[in-house]
This record gives sequence, C-alpha cells and structure tokens, in this order.
Amino acid sequence: MHTRFAESLFRFTVLGVAACATADPVDCADGYRADSEGRCQPWNEASPDDTGTDSKPSGTDDFDIGPVLSCESPLSEVSYSEVGIEWGLASPEVWMGEHAENGSVAVADFDVDGDLDVVMGFDGQTPILYTRGEGGFTPSDLPIEDGLTQMGMADLNNDGRLDLTFGGMVEKVLLNLPAGWEPVAFPTAQWEDETGRGHIKSIQPMDIDRDGIQDAYVLVSAADASGMASMDFIAWGVGDGTFVADVEVVPTDWGHQKGFDVQWFDWDGDGWQDIYVVNELVSFRTKSETRPEGNFFLRNIDGDLTLANDECLCHVRHDGMGAGLGDFNSDGRPDLIIAGTGSNPLLQQLDDGTYVDVGQATGADTLDGTIESMAWGAIFVDFDNDGLQDIAVAEGDLWHSHTADPIIKDMAFNVVRQVAPSQFELANHHGFGQMGSWRTIVAADHNGDGVLDFIVSDVEHRPMLLMSDGCTANAWIEIAAPHGSRVEVFADGETWVGWTNTASSFGGAVEPVFHLGLGSIDTIDGVRVETPDGSIVEYEGSLQARRRLTLKN
Repeated sequence: MHTRFAESLFRFTVLGVAACATADPVDCADGYRADSEGRCQPWNEASPDDTGTDSKPSGTDDFDIGPVLSCESPLSEVSYSEVGIEWGLASPEVWMGEHAENGSVAVADFDVDGDLDVVMGFDGQTPILYTRGEGGFTPSDLPIEDGLTQMGMADLNNDGRLDLTFGGMVEKVLLNLPAGWEPVAFPTAQWEDETGRGHIKSIQPMDIDRDGIQDAYVLVSAADASGMASMDFIAWGVGDGTFVADVEVVPTDWGHQKGFDVQWFDWDGDGWQDIYVVNELVSFRTKSETRPEGNFFLRNIDGDLTLANDECLCHVRHDGMGAGLGDFNSDGRPDLIIAGTGSNPLLQQLDDGTYVDVGQATGADTLDGTIESMAWGAIFVDFDNDGLQDIAVAEGDLWHSHTADPIIKDMAFNVVRQVAPSQFELANHHGFGQMGSWRTIVAADHNGDGVLDFIVSDVEHRPMLLMSDGCTANAWIEIAAPHGSRVEVFADGETWVGWTNTASSFGGAVEPVFHLGLGSIDTIDGVRVETPDGSIVEYEGSLQARRRLTLKN
C-alpha cells in the first residue's frame, strides 16, 4: 500500500449507512435493476464474483457488483468522434462576451435510471438539464435564475441523489428530489462594509468535519465598493441542503484574492480532507500591500482548516484557472495539474509531502510560456485504459473589453498521453486537437464501452461531446464511492490509488467514480475504500474486470 502515513493512522472500519428517500419504480438501462427503493443499481445475473466457485469473497455484501461489459470487436487503438449535435447539445442562447463565465458542465445519473445526464450552465440564461434517452439528450430548463458560473456537486441532504451548487451573481443550491428539482438559498458573499456586489465563483462541497454532512468552500472573486477584493469563506452544512456561513476560517492574508478553482483531497493521509485553492494574480484586488498573492493550501487537522503553505511548498505564484487531482506516477500520493496562463504546472508530491513542478520535465505542459497562451480546465484521465494516467487540457481565451471588437484567442483541446512512466507526448491523433476557446472538461463513459468520453465546453459556442468509437483490448475497472473517498485497487501484484471527488477542474462536476485502466490485466485481486467519515470497506477476492463496483450507502 503506497501511503506514507499508513503506519500512524487510526481507522474506523464501520461503514455508516445513510438514510435514503424512497422513490417509485423506474425503467432501468441495460445492465441495471431497480432496488427496493426504486433506484437503478448495477446487476448481473451471473454470480457476483464470476469465479466459478461457491465461495463468497469478503466484502461482497458491501458492494453492488455490476455486469461485465465485454469487448467483442476491440479496436487496435482508442479513437474519438465529435457527436454533440447528434446527441442534442445546444449552443448558449445568450452570448455575454465575457472571457470566463460560460460553459460549466455537470455529468451524473441525476434521475437514477442507470445512464448519464448532463447539466450545462451558461451566463445570462437558465441552466439546462439534458436527460439521456434512447436517441440522445432531451433538454429542459432547471428552476433557477440565470447568471450562473461554476458548479459543484454532492449529496447535500443524504437522500442518495446528487445535488448541485451554483456560483455566480445568483448563487444557489438545487436539490435533486424524487419529485423534482428544488431551489434552496445559499449565503451570499461576505463583505466588510456590505456595500459590494458578491460574485461567488464556485461552491465546492466536502464533509470537512466528518459529521456525515456536506460542507463547502466558497470561492469568491469580486471587488467591494472600495475596489478591494472580497473574502472566501466556509459554509457549514445543516443536512437539509442549507448552509451557514463562517468567515473566521479562511486566513485573511490569503483569502482576499481572485479565486478560480479548488480541489479537496487528503494531502497527508490522515483521513481528513484538505484543500488547495487556485487564484489568478490581480494586484488591484489586494486588501493589503503586504499580502502575498498566489495559490494556497489549507490543511485539515481534526476538522480545523489551517494554512500549511510551508508544509506542502505548493503555494505557487501563478495565474491559475483550474486544478485536477490524480496520481500520475502511481506512487499512491495525490498529484495536481494546474491550468493557467503561460504554463500548466504538474505538481508531483514527494515522499515528505512537499510538491515539485515537473510539467516541463515530463512533457505534460502544453503551453508555450507566453502570456498569450492560456488554459482553464485540466484533468487526469486514462483515456486509453493502459494503466497510466494521461492529461486533458482545455485551452483558449476570449476577452470582451466592452467594444465592438472582442479579442478571441482560439487554442486546442489538447490531450497528452503518458507513453512511459512520467513521460508525456501529445496524443491529438486519437481525435483531439479541436480549436476553440475551451473552458470545462468532464470525462465519463456515456456509451457504455468502458472508454471515457469527453464533454468540453466553449465560452461562446456549443460544447463538444467527444465519444469513443469503441472499446479496445485494454481492460478497466470503476469504483463508485461517496464524494471524497480514497480508493485502492490491487491487481497483478500492483496497487493503484484514486479519489472519488466530484470536482472536475474549472467549472466541472462529475459522479464520484474512480475509473482505472488496467491494460492487459483482466482480473483484480481486491479493493479498499476509505470514505470521508473514516470508515474502511474492503472487497477481498478475485474479480473479473470491465465492470463497476458501487459501495452501498
């Protein structure tokens, strides 16, 4: 097990069971069956372990074992086609001419029928729910005002369904109830003189104090009436989808900045969720001449968030836009990919917990070092299922200076493939490289072939849906677990580590699922999941790959 703090950790091994709301029976997609509460769950008529024996592996009762998705005609290599029009994705109705606030994306099975739906958020219009059907997506408006930017996602009221948080001039929570979507008010941006107009960039959920209720880091990006920056804050969850603002947690010297993104993850392996905050460098928003600018890191010690920049050495001074979480070098430690202006730092965690930028050394950085090059979303994603994590980057820019001649900078949606450990090469010949002013990236398997597909938003045009053209011989496994869980998969004498966070870099949200490519390995030997409340659940036994394991709630 690749965990540097493992020997010193005290772990609870009891899985908490969340209360779930009942629902009417529904029609489920192929490979799913409605449970006693009317929710679609993965189902296979064969024995769950597929071992051909009567033995029952340890942990079987804790997981729903999905069906094996076979690959009858594997392609020689993975490839992609753009099918957004055929599937029904539409362009924004209102062009706001603003370089940041368009094109947030959330992908999840919102109606719990066994397939993936999509929510798109555009500035100046109501967010759109695209419900998956046999012929693609059917759009409908969500019951919330416009002016929305980035989205967050988690089960905010513990009913087993994923809810949404929206940042923007009209910050809001949308509860995903069996009877429909219900808007809930969210605390507004906090001001010293209460004269400014708040701009909550994003509301990113996480259970900070391990009480089983989702809290949130609230990233604020605006100036008050004096021209000074507003302040980030923590929102403590009540449990019913409402929150209480707390302005005492985030350090004043660091919280007054122009924030763009955050990533929750357990930095030190102690079971508590820490947070990395990505900021743009904008000197006119400063509250203090002595305040440092740049990204910063808050360590969670028993539920208390404390500034720990000197412990991680990750507080880079960088025009940052988005951050992605993963373990690109398979050492079990959380790494970060930062999208920004001029460069995309790849922050590798060392064995002492500090970080070093290896973006240039590994070939992972796709920008050219100039201020004209810019990226927004960046995620780790094993698109070819070979067991090595790759990196997808949404590049481009658009800036409207309130004249008749907006500045538009189209750049590529770039994907770099990890061709050998810690060695990346551009992989756009697989169907990437499209030009646009891209923003958000969300990777999920929409066509059920075991290869991750991409939805990539543009600041002014229709989002792309890059769909895989079919499966390959490379195997895979997926682990679905509560938001913020740490997952270990054991196979062929190796251990892989991942996290089931819902944040998908700038503007994006995705189901809490760890997708692991296995290459030629077609059987795993076990799974270990540590949930945010400290519980540890294990599946011990041989299990055929090409399927999903879902931790029962």
